[in-house]
Amino acid sequence: WAGGGNNISIVNQGTITANAAGRGFFIYARGSGTFTNAGAVRIENGASVYTVGDYLQTAGTLFLKRGVLDPSGNATILGGTVSGTGTIRANVTNSGTILPGGTSGIGKLQIEGTYTQTATGALRTEISTTTRPTWNLATDFSTQSSSSGAWSYGWQSSIRSEEHTSEL
Repeated sequence: WAGGGNNISIVNQGTITANAAGRGFFIYARGSGTFTNAGAVRIENGASVYTVGDYLQTAGTLFLKRGVLDPSGNATILGGTVSGTGTIRANVTNSGTILPGGTSGIGKLQIEGTYTQTATGALRTEISTTTRPTWNLATDFSTQSSSSGAWSYGWQSSIRSEEHTSEL
């Protein structure tokens, strides 16, 4: 932890794992303090992590496996990766990489708030199908977010795999 008086910030450079279905893990950064992740935070199997104040990620990973990140402030991703399936209950600003489903899976990562992606941020999605996709891919960021940076998607099927990247 860092700070003094009424402002205490917590910095994670190791691993925090919350893995208890229906249970919450509380991180209390006092005053105007912030919880900063530069290591690994894993929220799994229906667990929730609550932070008093903002969640700030400067490096490392936030991995959700049917988990919930619920900061009382905003979630700001300056670096590293957010991946998996679950929910982030905050306004999210992404300057890192967001991978719904994770690196080798398809899944839903729900953001209950606004989503803003900076020019250095990346949103990486995957599509799985047994036949070649015939639909147009579109994303509507008009009401809940502002975006720049890159959106990339790949699809895997029994026919072949492809990778695509578009600027937002």
